[in-house]
Amino acid sequence: FTPYGASLPHIGPLNNDCIYGYWLRFNNFNTAEFNSYQFYIPFKSEWVVEPHAHVQWQNHFEILTEINLRMCNENAPMVWMKKSDTRFEKFFVVWWN
Repeated sequence: FTPYGASLPHIGPLNNDCIYGYWLRFNNFNTAEFNSYQFYIPFKSEWVVEPHAHVQWQNHFEILTEINLRMCNENAPMVWMKKSDTRFEKFFVVWWN
């Protein structure tokens, strides 16, 4: 995982496909840029699973409440984002500044 918006670093001789997502701060997630997508917070056992459509998706407003509660406990949840029926992203929302 890389910082949100950062270009992919060259990690040779390692495989760049090892970088699967990004992390961002709550303030970056709480913007209009993410309003139109749907979200799911996977259980830790699902972290290695490829995001898929067969989960209970929530809109941005609904997931903000859940993530905010986790931020209060200094927890950084993994989030799946559904951009379309076939496009998904994985990221962590972090509590530190």
